[in-house]
Amino acid sequence: MKYFKFELKKFILNKRNRYLLALISSLIIVYSVYNTISFTNIFKNNITSLVQEVQTNEKSVQDNIETTEESLKTTKVKAEDDNLNNTLSDLKQKDNIYQKQIAAIGVNDINEYYHLQKEIDQLYFKQNGNQSSSGQDKFLKAEIKYIKTVQERKLDFEAMPTMQSHAFGNFHQQFIPILTSSLFIVLFASMVSILVATSYESKENRFYRFAGIDLQKNLIIKVLSGTLATFAWIIISSIIYFLVIGVVNGFGAWNYPAYLGDSDLKTGFTLTNLTIPNGILDLGSILYLFLSSFSWLH
Repeated sequence: MKYFKFELKKFILNKRNRYLLALISSLIIVYSVYNTISFTNIFKNNITSLVQEVQTNEKSVQDNIETTEESLKTTKVKAEDDNLNNTLSDLKQKDNIYQKQIAAIGVNDINEYYHLQKEIDQLYFKQNGNQSSSGQDKFLKAEIKYIKTVQERKLDFEAMPTMQSHAFGNFHQQFIPILTSSLFIVLFASMVSILVATSYESKENRFYRFAGIDLQKNLIIKVLSGTLATFAWIIISSIIYFLVIGVVNGFGAWNYPAYLGDSDLKTGFTLTNLTIPNGILDLGSILYLFLSSFSWLH
């Protein structure tokens, strides 16, 4: 144990490692600030896009209402008349929902917006049936499931499920990919590999041999101490990042659905898991980093 403590202290006090950790920390601070500022702009633009999308949908529905009302004036077949009346009723119901959505977005009531969106999605299946397996149907079913999951957990909705701003969602969506990027892997690996290499160049192992220390065991201790020291820094930096994002954008809820999905050029974004909580995914990400750190540093 004393050899491990010695190597751990030696790794931490190494000037090169301290410079590298300072560089990594600086990059993370810059990224945190940039991420916070960019998210503010992204969400403003997203709210604007939501309003434009709903207004476009409402305009389309209103045009359909006018067309249907004109058709009702000319139809003479009772069956056709009944169908047109049912269609007109559904269109007016949808138009009313769109108007409420616009009002909800106007007062930044995202919860009400998604509650109304669920009604629109359900109205779509009421009109078109529930048997189709088209891409749109699959997306709407997944969206309904997502909305119900958030409502059942009594949580506040994120304005953009795919880019969550609060700390629990932002952590694994934005921070973990940075730590697992090629740049950081190289920096982490270099701290241990350079220290091990310099010990051979300085013929340090001769002194260990004279002291009766097993060289293979010492090599393992060097790598293990470097790995644990690096992982400890990852934990500390993760906590700092989490707190910064939480203070600025809110912490959110650990059991908010992570909104996992696959991106494809043909089918777009397809939801794959709506029930796994963000908190569980965050802990899983930390565990993944711990296990991966051994492969990074070897």
